[in-house]
Amino acid sequence: MERTNRWLWRLVIAVTAFFMVVKALAIWAEGLWFVSEGYGDVFLLRLSWQLVIFAVGFSLFFLLLYVPYW
Repeated sequence: MERTNRWLWRLVIAVTAFFMVVKALAIWAEGLWFVSEGYGDVFLLRLSWQLVIFAVGFSLFFLLLYVPYW
């Protein structure tokens, strides 16, 4: 692999990691706020439903677009 490509991949990975950390900190701060207001269960329920809906959407996308070409 060329030296330029290696640096480009490192940059892409570093930027992606940065945005993932920022998003994780935002979720953590929002969770702290919900807990401080006494709605920690609501936050966990909302977060779990978001994960379920993402999993269902990803599964449908996979089934509709990948499986026919398998």
